[in-house]
Amino acid sequence: MSGSRQAHGAWRSGLGRDRSAVGWPIGSARLVGSSPSTSPTAQLDVPAQVEVYRHDIGAGVPTDGPFDLIHARFVLMHLRDRENLLRMLVDALAPGGLLVLGESPNRPQEVLSAPSDADAELAHRVVGAGVRLTGRVSTAWEWAHEVEQHFVAAGLRDIRGFEYTPMVTGGDAAALLVSTHVAQAEPLLLKEGVTRDEISRFHLLMRDSRFRAWPFMRMVMTAGRKPLDTEVGR
Repeated sequence: MSGSRQAHGAWRSGLGRDRSAVGWPIGSARLVGSSPSTSPTAQLDVPAQVEVYRHDIGAGVPTDGPFDLIHARFVLMHLRDRENLLRMLVDALAPGGLLVLGESPNRPQEVLSAPSDADAELAHRVVGAGVRLTGRVSTAWEWAHEVEQHFVAAGLRDIRGFEYTPMVTGGDAAALLVSTHVAQAEPLLLKEGVTRDEISRFHLLMRDSRFRAWPFMRMVMTAGRKPLDTEVGR
């Protein structure tokens, strides 16, 4: 944050396996990262000003705020109390601070190219089973496009956003991320009727450059600024 205001640092909720967050260009400002499990970041060599907490966002703020920046990606869409949690995040912002939420709407996967028709059908089968599983754990796919309305209701200013959809091509970062998600969900996918052979073939597809698809998961990013004390009421 520029100007003469005191710097309060940033909080990244839902740190998960995203190692890039601990390298945010925040200079000497404090960075707080939180996740229900700290295991993905336990071995990271993080800067001294980075604090990583094992923390459930439903319990509130992991440590003393306020913060100049709060970023939560793929977090609130999975929680039933998402509207109250959004208000909690706004309360944790310093005046002038930014709240940035990244959520995903559910849209059908569109396979553009695959080594065979059977492979295209397999991709739909595996991803479709994963979407069904996600929908059973209180995921609100419509939330991604409702965030802007809730930012307005919470009094945030300068609201901006964008929707990002990377094409998945076998072997690229997006495909490897999809493969990782399937690996993490394998026990549940097996219960859903997907076989081990199908999962193994799916992982090979995600590394085959002949496979291309528009994925089911998009990223909708919405950002809003908390008014400065001098702006309240204006």
